[in-house]
Amino acid sequence: MTETEEERRKLLKRKFLLGGVVVGVLLSSGYVTLNLAGRSLEGTPTPPDPLGVRFVNAFLILAACVLQASILGRLAGWLTGRKSGSR
Repeated sequence: MTETEEERRKLLKRKFLLGGVVVGVLLSSGYVTLNLAGRSLEGTPTPPDPLGVRFVNAFLILAACVLQASILGRLAGWLTGRKSGSR
């Protein structure tokens, strides 16, 4: 694998990771906003979660999005590297 192919794969992985962080922040802030408003995804009123539970849930949502994006970035890097005929 040449230097430019490796740089291209790293850049692709970084883009996926950045996308995962953005999606995770949006979903986490949406969860916190709905929870503070006392609403669920179905629109029914629910009591807000305690502060510690909200913090942990928002972190888990963010971590799941970043992990999924990282896996997708690795898969995309592997597929693009494989199509170029380097393996």
